[in-house]
Amino acid sequence: MKKVILSITSLMLITTCVFAQAGNQVQKFITWQGNPIPFYEFKPSGYDQNPDKKFPLIIFLHGLGEVGNGTPGGLPVVLNEGIPRLIHQTGATMTFTVNGQTESFIVLSPQTRDWWQNFYIDAMLDYAKQNLRVDVNRIYLTGLSLGGGGTWSYTTSSLENAKKFAAVAPISGLKNYDANSLCPTLGAAKIGVWAFHNLHDPNPQTNVSNTQFAIGVLQNCPGNTNNVQATYPDVNSHNAWDNAYDMTHNLRNPNLFEWFLTRTKQFPTADAGADIKITPSAGSAASEVVVSGTAVAPDGRTVSAIQWSKISGPGTPTTFQHSGIRSLEFT
Repeated sequence: MKKVILSITSLMLITTCVFAQAGNQVQKFITWQGNPIPFYEFKPSGYDQNPDKKFPLIIFLHGLGEVGNGTPGGLPVVLNEGIPRLIHQTGATMTFTVNGQTESFIVLSPQTRDWWQNFYIDAMLDYAKQNLRVDVNRIYLTGLSLGGGGTWSYTTSSLENAKKFAAVAPISGLKNYDANSLCPTLGAAKIGVWAFHNLHDPNPQTNVSNTQFAIGVLQNCPGNTNNVQATYPDVNSHNAWDNAYDMTHNLRNPNLFEWFLTRTKQFPTADAGADIKITPSAGSAASEVVVSGTAVAPDGRTVSAIQWSKISGPGTPTTFQHSGIRSLEFT
């Protein structure tokens, strides 16, 4: 008896101390690979009451004015700007409704001692995955000024880094990227990018051209046009983050946080169809079987290549001249 069975698979040391609390943001301190990292952790209302629910995560990188000394005592300045300020001073719940679905963000806000080296973001990702119920397909990175540069720097360091996020939002950022690295990393990952920068930013290190150049390159990366956008308020100020993090619809609809929720790390799905079984009679000629599969990419993307590969059984994936059971994978 000769059978062909077709199968498919879809594409697809931290120590912690808890110190103080600022509203709903808990001050924490970890040592990650020898590096001390103080940070704020925000868990939304209902987190503890929904033990099976996973939550989207925002990692927020502060600016130069909030740099600390690597100890918990210097951490409260992180509450002065951006998302931590909104949670602390205005009671922002980080809860938004998109397409009838209400979701709440977890927010981690680390503090750097100098500039945003990649290990800070790696540490937050590891901490979140080990200690929080995070939806790994909905992790977002954003930062302002120095933190905007950190957002560019981390996600353009490697394709692997870029793929860790569903979307990023660098704001008033330093030019912490290599122009030649934009398409091979952020562009190739095809994740969402929404940058903000005031047109008349007076800081020479954070000139609006930093963002305009990066966005121009990314919008011309192959197949990436629909994933990249920028907002340039006609303002003579370095502070574009109050505009970017506005949680109402007074400036735009959807706002940045609602847009985040429309971006998820989705992968192409492949369908090899139903199993095929062939039972030839003794002495009969070899049977020809034509197999076909379909693949669909999310977010309007294009499937660039498909292939069949053999998982098990004798012979090659295309010629079955020996009896036995074969399992193929369509990717």
